[in-house]
Amino acid sequence: AMAYQQDFLESEQRAQEYRKKQALLKKKFALYIDDLNAAISDEEMVSSLEKMTKLVLEQQDMPSGYTKESFMKIVGLKKKAMLGKGLWGTPVDVAYKTLVMKITLVQSPNRMEAVY
Repeated sequence: AMAYQQDFLESEQRAQEYRKKQALLKKKFALYIDDLNAAISDEEMVSSLEKMTKLVLEQQDMPSGYTKESFMKIVGLKKKAMLGKGLWGTPVDVAYKTLVMKITLVQSPNRMEAVY
């Protein structure tokens, strides 16, 4: 019975660490989204999108609580606003499409190996 209790405690601890890590990742991703929404130049946009891409690849997923669809809605609004100002050039579009592609890859159910 002791061994079982030990296992239980260890798995509880792991679950807690996982939740803590997810909360931090979620916060980080939220900050990147804030940066993206505050961006006033294409360079700033590219920088935010690249940071998000890096996070998604490191974690091999999006932080819990985010879906690709909800994220694309957020970016879609920003894109519309940027286009209205004559911004959102090719580098931004490429950075955005790269991010969406990486999210799709890491979330694909038949994926066996890590995506880089």
